[in-house]
Amino acid sequence: ISLPERTWNYVNAEFEEVLHEYTRRTKSMFSEISKAANGVCVQATGGLDSRSVLAGILDQGKKPLITYGVGNSGLTNTRDQDYKIAQEYANQLDLDFYQMDWSGDYPIPTEQWSNLFEKYGFAYRMYGATPKFFSEFCTGFPGGQELVMSGYGFGTFSNSFFWENKSITPITFERMIADVFSHTTSIERSSLKCRGEYLEKLTADCKKALSGLGVSADVDTELDHREFTRVLQLLNGRPQSTYVNVVNEFTYHLAPFATFELGRAMIDVPRDYRRGERIRVKLVRNLCPELLDIDIYSGQEYMDLS
Repeated sequence: ISLPERTWNYVNAEFEEVLHEYTRRTKSMFSEISKAANGVCVQATGGLDSRSVLAGILDQGKKPLITYGVGNSGLTNTRDQDYKIAQEYANQLDLDFYQMDWSGDYPIPTEQWSNLFEKYGFAYRMYGATPKFFSEFCTGFPGGQELVMSGYGFGTFSNSFFWENKSITPITFERMIADVFSHTTSIERSSLKCRGEYLEKLTADCKKALSGLGVSADVDTELDHREFTRVLQLLNGRPQSTYVNVVNEFTYHLAPFATFELGRAMIDVPRDYRRGERIRVKLVRNLCPELLDIDIYSGQEYMDLS
């Protein structure tokens, strides 16, 4: 299957040109979404990922339901800051808010794991096989909203650590997989003795995944900072799609900034324009400036826009 044709070109373009084109592209995407969906939910957090999605749908004059899942396990428990900011969206913008119940009775009995597998297939492992995670999407939302949207995909484009830290490059593809993309540290701390086999298989799988996206990478190829960040973004997009695909088994779910039109276009934005979240903040300001009046909590800390 061939990739769609790129309809953008940001080479040698000034920042304002790129921002204008990307804003237009985003508005066009959300215009199509708003026409097709009969009611929209936005799974919100305090960062820029879901905030960008919320800005896009608000720009179309829609009033989405703000949702937020709260559980009681290490996998489903959430940060208070994200929860409070999600509520603040609803309060400040006169939107409805719905708290999804992702709690469970742990440990889950063995027979229940088998029942979940029979019912949901391999998707049953999501969030530690918490039954209420699935039931929330099966029973629907208070207003009968058809479409759920999340910010998955966008976060891979702006990981500030890798954008700002050039000392990590040049780096070989093989070294990047071992030091950045894998969980070998966890393996080394465990009793497992398969680190070599794990890395070999993971490297081969990553090469195959990139090949499907039109990118070739030999294990000894040295990547400069630009190519390193591009390859890392493309690889990160695959595991991020897991949640989207699982939820789509129960309701319509879309991560707009993980689509080719918005996701690959952002990857081609010059990296200097993405540093410090510059283009994302400007995008939100173009779509719904009121959202920047609400605290931004990204990762594990608050963001200062000054």
